[in-house]
Amino acid sequence: MALHRSPSRTPRRFAAFAVLAALVGGVTFAHARSEPQDGTFASAASVAVTPVPTASPTKNSDNAAANALWDAIGRAEGMAKANLRLGLTETTPGHSVYWGLTQTTPADQLRLLQAVFGEESVLSAEARGHLRGLMGSVTADQDWGISAGLDDSGSVHLKNGWLARSESGLWVVNSIGRVEADGDTLLLAVLCDGQASQKAGISLVEDLAERTRAAVTGG
Repeated sequence: MALHRSPSRTPRRFAAFAVLAALVGGVTFAHARSEPQDGTFASAASVAVTPVPTASPTKNSDNAAANALWDAIGRAEGMAKANLRLGLTETTPGHSVYWGLTQTTPADQLRLLQAVFGEESVLSAEARGHLRGLMGSVTADQDWGISAGLDDSGSVHLKNGWLARSESGLWVVNSIGRVEADGDTLLLAVLCDGQASQKAGISLVEDLAERTRAAVTGG
């Protein structure tokens, strides 16, 4: 497990895969406001978490919807421009039609979540509300990941992603979002790769999410 702490270290990048639906959603809104209409497959996992002061393609992973959004924003070029507006300095868009090859880091996923859930954001209130609504109503079969261990009193807004890499057969499994429980609110991004199966990846992501929540909140 790697808890993101210091920006001085070279960030470990992970394939975004289905969490890209949230990323592309955020990029779509940012873009709309700024534009007129190596062969080694080692296992790795990384976690980033931010406590929050108290005060459509995302509902259900849908590659066809993500494809349409990718085309709508102008693919890699459009994403690169919007990434600048969102402050995503560690995210590299996939090339051509291959949005799934986008590389990102837990830290950049937190920056995206801050744009979605924070009040000071390049995204409009309407855009933030739309993305929050989608992330708060995922289908039951995709309600796993950072929501692990929450009882009925907690609430979560999340987006999960998973896919086996064609060249290695190993799995990438990701989970990002906002968790509210026991008076604490956290933005949490857990990304892992090199997993033997989807089940193993989900288990690792959920274990890291629960451990991180406990470490940060003292629970």
